[in-house]
Amino acid sequence: MEWMVEFILEIRGELPIRSVTVLHGGDMEDVRGALHRELTGIYPEAMRLDVTVIRMAPVDMQTDQTLFDHEVGLYLP
Repeated sequence: MEWMVEFILEIRGELPIRSVTVLHGGDMEDVRGALHRELTGIYPEAMRLDVTVIRMAPVDMQTDQTLFDHEVGLYLP
C-alpha cells in the first residue's frame, strides 16, 4: 500500500524543510521506518534529524481523470 507523508525536517544549523513523499508500507509503523530510511539515505552526514509528521494517509488509487487538464497541466478538484 502507498502512503502520502507530509513532514517537516529540521537539521541543526539549517532552515526547516517542509516536504511530501509517497512511501510503501503495510501500516504506519512500516511507513515510519521507510521515512527514516529515506531521510537517512538523503542526509547521511547529518548527526541528528528531527522530523515532525504533519499528515500520514493511505493513497487513494481512485482518481477522476476529468479533474486533470493535460493541456494546461492543472488539477482542478
